[in-house]
Amino acid sequence: MGNSIFVISARDNNLYTDAYKTTMKQLNKNNICCDKLICTFDKAKICVNEQIDLFIDDSIENCKKVSDMGIKTLLFNSKRNKNLNTDLNRVNSWKEIYEYILESR
Repeated sequence: MGNSIFVISARDNNLYTDAYKTTMKQLNKNNICCDKLICTFDKAKICVNEQIDLFIDDSIENCKKVSDMGIKTLLFNSKRNKNLNTDLNRVNSWKEIYEYILESR
C-alpha cells in the first residue's frame, strides 16, 4: 500500500546489552516485518524527525506526547490502560488499525 512501518521500541542499552539486536531478534521470531527499528524512550521526537503520520502505542503517555506534536495516534487497548480514562482514539486489534488506515486514505 506504499506505507512504511517503523517500530519504535522503548528499550535502550542500559537494560539490554544490545537493545537493537534483542528487539530485532524478537521481531524476527514473531514474523513481524518493519522498514526501520528505532530503540529509544523519546518516541515523540523520533516521530517528528522521521515524519511519522500515524503512531500506534499502548502507552497513553506516549500517545499524548506524540498527539501534542500534531501527529495522529491510535491507543492500542491493553491490560494496563483499558481502565484509564482518555480522549485518545482506541483500537482493539490490528484489523481495526488496518481498517482505520484504509478509511484514512
